Amino acid sequence: MPRRALTVVSGGNGRDPHEPTADTRRIVVLGMLNGLSLDRVAAILGLTRADLERHYRDEIDNGADLALIEASNNMLWLASQKHDLGVSLRANQALLAPRVKNWREPAVEPAISTGNIDDMDLETINREIERLERDMAAAKGTASPKEDRS
Repeated sequence: MPRRALTVVSGGNGRDPHEPTADTRRIVVLGMLNGLSLDRVAAILGLTRADLERHYRDEIDNGADLALIEASNNMLWLASQKHDLGVSLRANQALLAPRVKNWREPAVEPAISTGNIDDMDLETINREIERLERDMAAAKGTASPKEDRS
């Protein structure tokens, strides 16, 4: 009788009773896509790392790449659809921004705080206004307003 109980627990033929499903495969793919460790994904599924690697080798090796390919395909479809042009524009921007310099948002450095304006005299305020005008002109790639006047 104890032998039979062991046979039932082990799946009847000495093999691991775990059977991958579409849901568990998706969990492994999403875990890989989000950078989870194999040990963490195995724990989520209630498996050992060895069992995870045995049952889900393809998902571990290729799942994240396949998910990115699928997401790219979806973005291309959204970018080319004509029903909602706002969605199309945003999808095109999302596709182009990382690849084309002109589509990227310009890097903006945080403003330098000069303190409370109530504590400044008129000369300091005028110097700060000039500095801000120079910074804005430089950000736009144009000459500063003072230079345009001369």
